[in-house]
This record gives sequence, structure tokens and C-alpha cells, in this order.
Amino acid sequence: MPNSLSIAVFLLALGTAACAAEPDLPDGPISVSAVSVPIAPNDPDTDDVGALEYRGGLVLSSPDARFGGYSGLLVAPDGSSLLTVSDRGYWLKADLTYLHGRLSDVTHAETALLWSENGQANRWNRDYDAEALTWSGEPGDFSKVALAFEQRHRIALYDFAEEGFSARPAETLLPTAFVGQPGNGGIESLVRFPDGRFLAISEDALDEAGNTRAWLVTPPVDDEEPQTETLATRRIEPFAPTDAALLPSGDLLVVERRFSPMAGVGMQLRRIARDTIAPGAVLDGPVLANLAMSYSIDNMEGLAVREGKAGETLIYLIADDNFNTPIQRTMLLMFALKEP
Repeated sequence: MPNSLSIAVFLLALGTAACAAEPDLPDGPISVSAVSVPIAPNDPDTDDVGALEYRGGLVLSSPDARFGGYSGLLVAPDGSSLLTVSDRGYWLKADLTYLHGRLSDVTHAETALLWSENGQANRWNRDYDAEALTWSGEPGDFSKVALAFEQRHRIALYDFAEEGFSARPAETLLPTAFVGQPGNGGIESLVRFPDGRFLAISEDALDEAGNTRAWLVTPPVDDEEPQTETLATRRIEPFAPTDAALLPSGDLLVVERRFSPMAGVGMQLRRIARDTIAPGAVLDGPVLANLAMSYSIDNMEGLAVREGKAGETLIYLIADDNFNTPIQRTMLLMFALKEP
């Protein structure tokens, strides 16, 4: 059970993650260390986690003050690299290595400032509270990504092909339906379907039935407002969604987090059938795994999925440490989905 100090600091960090002062450091390589961890410290030989098989996990750390707070995650289709973004407005790109099919290291890490629509670099204020990351072009094309933000709720589309990470958003989607979400509980999950629509899921905006609000957003052809259709995900208290990704089958995978003073941090993964995702629907599906503090987890906020060489579905999760080390940890975990 977490002690009272760690609980207090965790709660404080959740509400103030975007309020620190920014170090004046150039974009570029940073040093990142990785330490392997078992998924179940009390049973280090086990890899069985519900409908998942553990494929290795790392606790990541860096002396660089910009490192941490990661809330969105993309992994290359071949598993060779990742892209993540922090809720203080920093990109992190790094290579991934494996040993005997298990995640073993993170190398060649580099960080860069996130730039705003008006060309101003991040200044660690609430305008740069990035929470969800997805492809906006072909999966695997790191030059075209979409970011969802809290505080000023919006979806920003980035194209890094010409200017790299110094590019400002090529387009920003500001659906009227996003207005009124909690400042620190807005869009936490974002996926893009092959037809170009985005599915955005709030963290704490609830409908009249107590379900979590979500929206299907179609980018406009001209300068009109994006077409927005409303739906929801069934709320399983005390969990709240923190990210989502598409499985190779087209089904939706959602990671949900809980925290309480008594039970501490927990997470679960839920699978939602693709053919149930429609305007007006309340999305629901089976829980694939439910992990409490007896497992090697933290504040799990980023989710990515890819297909392995053997055709298996591989799942990656990253934890947001809220810049609160050593009480919290930046963790990168990998699992394989055990299909029936």
C-alpha cells in the first residue's frame, strides 16, 4: 500500500504537471538509462497477465530535466523505434532493442520542444498539455502525427517532413463539442481510423448516464468546423480512460487507470469491437487484463500496438511519472495478446 506522502505527492502532481519552469537547453540527444523489471516482482518467473503475455519491461531514467511526463505513444510497425510526447510539451524519439523477443533497451534518445500553432515554442504552460498521440498519415510515418491537448482542448496535426520537430501544426481541429471538458480531464485518448476520422475519448467528461464522453471527428475539407458525432464509453468505476489504439483486427484497445488512497495505482485494458463504434453508441467490451500495485506498473498513460514477425499482436504501454521521481517511474512495458 502506498504511504500517505506518496499519495499526496501523486495527487498534487496530477494537477500540476504542466506548471514547472523550463530549462534553456537545445534540442538533441539525451542520455536515457533502462533497467529491466519483471511484471510480477513477487513472482519474477511469471509472464502470464490475464489475456496478455509479458514480453519485457523497462524503468527509464535520465538526468535531463526535460525527461518524463510521457502521455502519448507511437511505436514503429517493425518495433525499431518509438515516439512519445510529454504533458510539458516535449517530444522524445528513441530506438528500441530486443533480446530473445523481449524488450531490452532504449538507445539513441533525443528530445525536442513542441511548437504551437502561432510558431511559439513550448513554455511549459497549460497551452502545451499534450495527452494523446496517433498517426495522422500512414501508420509508421513519424513525419505525420496528431496530438490531442487538454486545458485548451483541441487536436493538432503535425507534418515534420520539411522542418522536423521545429514545425508548427499544419492544421488544428477545434470542435465545439470539446468545450466544457474538465481542464485537467479532457481528451486523453486519440486514434485515427483508415477512413480519416479520429476517435477522441475524454478522461473525465461524463454524459447524463455517467459514461465517458467520446467523439468521432472528421477533419474539414476547407476551413469549416470539423464534423463531430457524439458517442461514449461505458464507465467502469474507479477507472478512467488514458489512451487507445487500434488492434490489427480493427478492434479498439483502451487502457484505463485508477488511483485511490487505499488501493493505490491500477490499470486495465479493455477490447472494444470495431463494428460497435458508431455515433450514439456506448462502447464496451471485455477486460483483457487488470493490474494492481503487486505488478510493475505506474501511472500508465500511453498505448501503442503493432504486429510482430510471427503475426502476434504486440502491445506497448508507457507511464507518466509526473516529473515526480523517485516516487513515480517512467516505465515502458511490452506484452503479446494471447488470441483464442
